[in-house]
Amino acid sequence: MTEFGGGPKFPKRLLIFGASVRHAAELAAARGIRVVAVDLFADRETRCVAECFRISQFDEIVKILPEINADQWIYTGGIENRPNLIEIISKKIPLCGCHAKAAVATRQAARLFEIVADHGFLVPQFMPASELDDVSKSANWVAKKNKSVGGAGVSFVAKDSTSSEFDYVQKKITGQSLSAIFVSNVHDCLLVAVTRQLTAWNELGAREFQYCGSVGPVELDPANADIVANLGKLLAAKLEIQGLFGIDFILNEHGPWFLEINPRFTASIETVSRFASQNIMQMHLDACLGIQNLVGGVTVTNEKVAKVILFNRSPVQIDVCQHRWAQCKTVLAELNHPGIEFAMTDTSADQESIAPRRPICTLKCCFSKSIADIDRELILAADAIYQQLEQPDFNDSIVEKRGGAQPA
Repeated sequence: MTEFGGGPKFPKRLLIFGASVRHAAELAAARGIRVVAVDLFADRETRCVAECFRISQFDEIVKILPEINADQWIYTGGIENRPNLIEIISKKIPLCGCHAKAAVATRQAARLFEIVADHGFLVPQFMPASELDDVSKSANWVAKKNKSVGGAGVSFVAKDSTSSEFDYVQKKITGQSLSAIFVSNVHDCLLVAVTRQLTAWNELGAREFQYCGSVGPVELDPANADIVANLGKLLAAKLEIQGLFGIDFILNEHGPWFLEINPRFTASIETVSRFASQNIMQMHLDACLGIQNLVGGVTVTNEKVAKVILFNRSPVQIDVCQHRWAQCKTVLAELNHPGIEFAMTDTSADQESIAPRRPICTLKCCFSKSIADIDRELILAADAIYQQLEQPDFNDSIVEKRGGAQPA
């Protein structure tokens, strides 16, 4: 068995691949691991902790794979929908995480709902897109695709919706939108933490159902915590999941309603990692490399962490540079007050032109439970950043587009 944080299997160099890998890279670097980061942004903060390659689409990793020297690899958001890439990379570099077959299984919604419902858990009413009828079009139904990430491809069913536009429809459930973070090995599955999901904030330029942030940790009552923990154990066993994964659910007076599972390092981990009893990336690697006794979790304190993603909410591109980022940070520092502290991350390393609806940066804050309305505080702070970035007087030359391909 590998000892905690050591042993011959423990990676000295780790490839992390996904849409955005910054926080995963930070956690790995904090454990002394040399990180190779491949994502769509190669932001300034990622470059501080990793050797970075910037790509414009996931398939480009195949071209740069011969240049990458790593002992193990993990993936973050979006790659669970690309089992072909999981297999290609895993032939060269051993995978720490869910293999391609498990990833495919998490994207078979009808089978997942059947497994969950058969074991007594709550599942919203659903039907295949092929069974869409006028009744569902007139009711409160949501159209979804099997391969979706961050709310992309999710919308309310419209009168003119056709079955070719999505894979299934699901009855909308009202309640609190939450996400549970788990870690699993072949022997056990541990509920690490629960977070609140933030979606479709118009103030941030987010689209309908689009993920735009998290707040955590959230403390569940013992009964619902047991239900969520058992749901994670069920799906981890049935789908052969290894390492970190997330389950999204709605919580109301009836209990937790299962929505979907994400078989990888999730975005909401960033809001709870500072409260964990051990490095969460360490937990993931230990679980994948054979540590049988899963330990760890999140300590509930008087503090919480929130993060929101700021998208370009204007109809035109926004030009950014280091001078403007410095202005934003100065403004944020002025908003700090007892019980709340703001910070920015995921900022571009170079001058860029960011297209409408594209992500600009991430706003984070650590706050006390005494803050009554953290959502309002986040919106006010985000608006202060927008006021700096949306000024029309920046005319310096722009050297790259947000999401453009380049090694960094």
